[in-house]
Amino acid sequence: MNPLTFTPSSTATAARVDAAPRRAGDDSHRASSDSQAVREPDTVDFSPEARTISGSDAPIRQDLVQRVRNEIASGTYETPAKYLTALSRAIGQIDSAS
Repeated sequence: MNPLTFTPSSTATAARVDAAPRRAGDDSHRASSDSQAVREPDTVDFSPEARTISGSDAPIRQDLVQRVRNEIASGTYETPAKYLTALSRAIGQIDSAS
C-alpha cells in the first residue's frame, strides 16, 4: 500500500479537513431554508506507514509546547537571534540547491 494513499473515513484516527475558500457572493454552499440537512466534517485517514514517515506517532513534548506557548504569550518567542538563525539556514538551503 502506498503510504500516502487517501482514504476517506470517519474513524477516530481521522483528521479534520477544512473546506476550500469560497468566492464573495457565492451562496451555493448554503442549505435552502426548507432543508434540515447537516453536513458532517470531511475527514482523512492516514495509513500507519504515512504516520510513521511523518513522525506523528512520536510523543508530544508537553514541556516544550508549554514553554513556546508561554514565550509567544509574553512576546519573547521571536528574537533577533532566531531570525538570524532562520535566515542563515534559508541561505544555506538556497546555496546547496544551486
